[in-house]
Amino acid sequence: MLIADVVFGKIDDLFTFLRSDKKQWPTFFELAILFAVSGFLLGLKTNMHGLQINRLIMGALVSAGAVVGFLFSLLGFFVLFFILKLIFNLELSKSELYKIGLIGNVPNVLSTIFTTICTLLFGFNEKGYTSIQAFAGAESKPLAAFFYILDPFTLSEVFFVSYLVTRFTAKKKLFPVFIVIWLLIKYAFGFIG
Repeated sequence: MLIADVVFGKIDDLFTFLRSDKKQWPTFFELAILFAVSGFLLGLKTNMHGLQINRLIMGALVSAGAVVGFLFSLLGFFVLFFILKLIFNLELSKSELYKIGLIGNVPNVLSTIFTTICTLLFGFNEKGYTSIQAFAGAESKPLAAFFYILDPFTLSEVFFVSYLVTRFTAKKKLFPVFIVIWLLIKYAFGFIG
């Protein structure tokens, strides 16, 4: 199971996953279902700016948003590593790029599950429960964007996938370069959004 391999750092099993010729639809659906269920549960407890919406409808909307976010995240992984593939002459197929996207979404789904559990236990928090921004509450946009990327799940995604790609492609010297590029992109999106 992909999630257990990522959580326990079973690099050899992940390399087998990357090299396999099997279709990865079951893994895709497993992650999509986890996003949908945790998003639905999160939506049941969400109070979006005091809107008076039926909890089931809110759950369905948040669930759909979580799945759409997962799809955009996969697309983002694919585009980012396709560009890095071209720039740094990495030997990765489209299938391997897609599988890297699946691996990279494991910390995202774990973050969603963690946030859902915290929301069910402690109530809704607009800033979430995983980033430093949730606790620091910085008002300035540059500092808030920086605090949002200081999230253990985001950092583990960046470090783990960068390590996996650089080791898989035998370009270990690019590890810090990938991390810096990826964190700058995440910071830029956090600053814009």
